[in-house]
Amino acid sequence: MRPNGTLEDIAAVIGFSATVRLSSWYGGKTLNVPVEPRDSHPLFMVLGASPFKALVEVWGGESISIPINAEYHDSVRRRSVAVMIASGMSSRDISSVLYISPQHVNRLKIEAEELGMLPKAVTKTAPGAPVKSTVRG
Repeated sequence: MRPNGTLEDIAAVIGFSATVRLSSWYGGKTLNVPVEPRDSHPLFMVLGASPFKALVEVWGGESISIPINAEYHDSVRRRSVAVMIASGMSSRDISSVLYISPQHVNRLKIEAEELGMLPKAVTKTAPGAPVKSTVRG
């Protein structure tokens, strides 16, 4: 058993960029790592020569379940929403560009505010009522 998550273990061997490419292409699948690194193997094309060779040296002949790097994709989407909001786009426009609902845009906006990626929107509320942050669309 390896001490970290699968992607962390792979990244320690083949590097961050190659691991992101691996997860993007093969996330959610199980890979059979070849015993010999051949230039014609699809993993060679995705990873490049050095990362592929390193992967084969450590996991050659094994099967590896490659997770989907959901946290990375969520972060990219959250950043995209923050950038679009900062540029003045409405939640409706953002939702159509990113193919997500306006409600999801609002959730991502709130997360971006909580992370300090956007200033928190202040709306008027009754005394003692919770402040609600929304994207106008």
